[in-house]
Amino acid sequence: MNRLTKLVFFLLAKLLFLPTMAMAHNLTFGTLTLVQQLDAENRFDVVFQMSGDQGSHLNSTLRIPQDCTVITRNVEQKDETALRYRQTIQCQSPGLNGKEFGVEQISSNTSILARALIGSELFQEKMMTGGVYSWKIESDTSPNRSVFLDYILLGIEHILIGWDHLLFLVMLILLVPFGWRLVQVITAFTVGHSITLGLATLNIIKIPIAPTEALIALSIVFLAAEVIRFCGTQTKTLTIAYPGIVSALFGLFHGLGFASVLGDIGIPEDRILQSLFAFNIGVELGQLVFVMLIFSAAQMTRRYATSIPSKQALAYCGGSVGAFWLIERVVGF
Repeated sequence: MNRLTKLVFFLLAKLLFLPTMAMAHNLTFGTLTLVQQLDAENRFDVVFQMSGDQGSHLNSTLRIPQDCTVITRNVEQKDETALRYRQTIQCQSPGLNGKEFGVEQISSNTSILARALIGSELFQEKMMTGGVYSWKIESDTSPNRSVFLDYILLGIEHILIGWDHLLFLVMLILLVPFGWRLVQVITAFTVGHSITLGLATLNIIKIPIAPTEALIALSIVFLAAEVIRFCGTQTKTLTIAYPGIVSALFGLFHGLGFASVLGDIGIPEDRILQSLFAFNIGVELGQLVFVMLIFSAAQMTRRYATSIPSKQALAYCGGSVGAFWLIERVVGF
């Protein structure tokens, strides 16, 4: 077994024995929305939300301007998934200009989308990231990035840390050779998860996340079994004959997983469709990057490696990881 083979098996084994990766849909992300009440220039409604991994967001605190006091505060959610509360503050000085907010007790890799509105009209927006979590609202300061770009980047980040989605793509690649047919199969997967991502985000359908996560793990196990069966017996099942259909069907479940991310992150109420579309673009870009990396690795392996793991061996490893996640998620219902 050469170094490359050992590396592949080591990475799959690492996935298997790190249960924290099994629920790979949490992003350390937050939103801060400040709305100036139309009938009172010195009173503001504030909604603060954080989502993170392993409860890292629960100690997050919002720092309000020194001349402001909290009138009401209502905690809507505080658990391992998200922290969300809304409050009304009264300030001595009127208007948004010059108000400074900050977020404390968060990790340095957190991103926070801050938005200030007067009624329903956007006044300013800013993405706080890179360890700098202070936001001073100034009327002559334009946003450093658009919400559209921010959600594209969030989509890319999610797919590249979504181990279960990536492992599903690996099983697809093992099932379908590189080429035009693989592009069609991945496009079918894209269509499937785009449909449910949109429907769930718009609250047209609503399915609990725990069964969805289990079905995503099951999709990995199913494809791994199909790869093993085909490599061992050359039996052409429906999946082998029509992989695009199976890919699209499982894509529906993966789309619900993507929607849970947007639910945790939060979407600006006045830009739901724009944010949804941008996030989906980001997911697809990240997906294409991953497939190209796999393709490049495969080409390098053929050129330089003296021996490589068989498709069956990789499917057994990937299927074992999927089975572990499936059991863990079902037990966690």
